[in-house]
Amino acid sequence: MAKGADILRLVCLIAYLAVFALRSLTLRLSSGVNPFKLGSGTRGWRKGMELLFVPFFLAWVVEALLVAALSPLRLFGPVSRLIVLDEPWTRPAGAVLAVVALALFVGALASFGDSWRVGIDDRERGELRTGGFFAFSRNPVFLSLDLLFAGTFLADGRLSLLIFAIIAGAGMHAQILEEERSLEASYGRAYLDYKKKTNRYLGRRMTADPKRKEADLGPIR
Repeated sequence: MAKGADILRLVCLIAYLAVFALRSLTLRLSSGVNPFKLGSGTRGWRKGMELLFVPFFLAWVVEALLVAALSPLRLFGPVSRLIVLDEPWTRPAGAVLAVVALALFVGALASFGDSWRVGIDDRERGELRTGGFFAFSRNPVFLSLDLLFAGTFLADGRLSLLIFAIIAGAGMHAQILEEERSLEASYGRAYLDYKKKTNRYLGRRMTADPKRKEADLGPIR
């Protein structure tokens, strides 16, 4: 069971990275769009934070692959060897989260179409996507990454992976807030209406705005 879970999460991690690379390449070749916009739509410390995500993510990938492959090598020495969570359910739970993360990522990219970007793109805005996976999450790609980081930690319980998951979650949330401001400026009312219907991470809001509904119906005679 444990070995099967290790193999499954390793396969999911490799597949996630392969899908990321393949979609980036096909978008560039088919549409001539460079999807990598980290640092281009922000300034100051926010720009630095976006640019630091690249080496941060690469370090996590190396650490996660070493752990998933059961390699004796570790990127961060003692921190990488300290296990803080080791329960019978954590390894299979981590593998399940990795599968869900991969499926969510693939579905989100399909729903994104040519509008997918890594970072904020103020020059080549694609169409605002509100259907498909975006009908249930305003940020399905970020959600898939959160699940992948969390699942990788659960599958092995190492302190280094926990630190990565916490920092990544906080950093991506800050990036989401920054992107929301940019999307509001770009799409205006359409994005504001979308925000009212769909949660930031997961779920639909079924309640309607009574003032908006009354305005749509017109004056009551």
